[in-house]
Amino acid sequence: MSFTLDLQKFNKKYTGRGDTLVKKVVLDIDRGVVMSTPVDTGRARGGWNVGVNSVDLTERDPDKSGQTTISRNTEKTQREVEAGDQVFLSNNVEYIEYLEDGTSKMPAFAMVEKTLQRFPGIVRKGVNEAKKENP
Repeated sequence: MSFTLDLQKFNKKYTGRGDTLVKKVVLDIDRGVVMSTPVDTGRARGGWNVGVNSVDLTERDPDKSGQTTISRNTEKTQREVEAGDQVFLSNNVEYIEYLEDGTSKMPAFAMVEKTLQRFPGIVRKGVNEAKKENP
């Protein structure tokens, strides 16, 4: 809620740059989660989707490098995301929670948790970059 209110203030002060800020934040979070996802076959890394105002559970092809996934999510974010939208980052791979949380035989990778711990810094960086752009 407070992020939404602050975003409204930002958009009012820096006319039209709220969309830019939200896109920068979404893209940084997407990159952090995708690139933190461990790779064996590439299914988990390739399974990340950006959904705008709804969850996107589309199954995707494996992507060991993460570049195809990031490019796909960047394109969708640039095309569809606007300030005020709800943006979801989801993964339909059946074992994604085990990768995040770990199991008795495997340590947690915590790709979402670690990325979200960086959220304040991600937002600050996005604000600074959005302020510099021409409206």
